[in-house]
Amino acid sequence: QVAAIIGKLDGEQVVGLCLVVVTETPQTVGKSQDEIDQAMQAALSKEFWQSTYKSQGGENVVISTVGARDASGRKVNFVFSEFTSKGKDGKGQRMTAHEEVHALPGRMHDIGCLARTERFAQAAADFDAILKSYSPLSGLVAQAPSVPTPNSVLTLYAQAGFGGAARVL
Repeated sequence: QVAAIIGKLDGEQVVGLCLVVVTETPQTVGKSQDEIDQAMQAALSKEFWQSTYKSQGGENVVISTVGARDASGRKVNFVFSEFTSKGKDGKGQRMTAHEEVHALPGRMHDIGCLARTERFAQAAADFDAILKSYSPLSGLVAQAPSVPTPNSVLTLYAQAGFGGAARVL
């Protein structure tokens, strides 16, 4: 399920976007975080990512980095990739992506940030702030307000627990 889409604009041009997808994983309920971390690190190999991007229509896929970082006592798996994506007009666009996977008992959060390769550097700092500040919360349900508001605001923090630099979107 798509949980959020965050875009970066330069005027009216989209520089890049991050997509948050949350998937229920009932097969991991009852597993320890360490068991999940080990299984994910084994599964999310360079070959896995290569195959995943190709199966989603990516061509000339290059996986530059695959790894994991520590976050709040668990591993967050990540990949940096580059691929060609064809639009509705059939023209290919070279894309660069930084994707992270937070696997928890019962749920997986996948945050993928991407931009055209020539614009990725322009969005990289914002992507990094989004990815480093993301912390999945179990059981949290977001709901739209019953009365429409004129503007929506999202505040992202550089560190866990609302710490560090804040970025208002």
